[in-house]
Amino acid sequence: MKPIHLQLLEMLPVDGADAVKTRLGHHNVFDPVCAIQFYLLDLQNLQHRCILGHLVRLAVVEPGENCIQCHLNDLPFEIPSSWCQSLPSAKLFICPIIML
Repeated sequence: MKPIHLQLLEMLPVDGADAVKTRLGHHNVFDPVCAIQFYLLDLQNLQHRCILGHLVRLAVVEPGENCIQCHLNDLPFEIPSSWCQSLPSAKLFICPIIML
């Protein structure tokens, strides 16, 4: 079962959910248990970098290929192992997260 805050966000229209996430902070409504979704992250934004850090750590501990069809600045991209220590900034990261 999803946490109540995620259930409430799903009931809102997309622009309403985005407004709530912006006001509360994207990293404050992120739930690693329900991390399977599509992410469009601006790595200049500290909150988005925090979320990407969580996703990279989850991908390391979960078996299998978790981050597929990722793009960095609109180019196909595979997440390097160096991102476990340090994330880049000033880039646009797009990734559907699939935990198999």
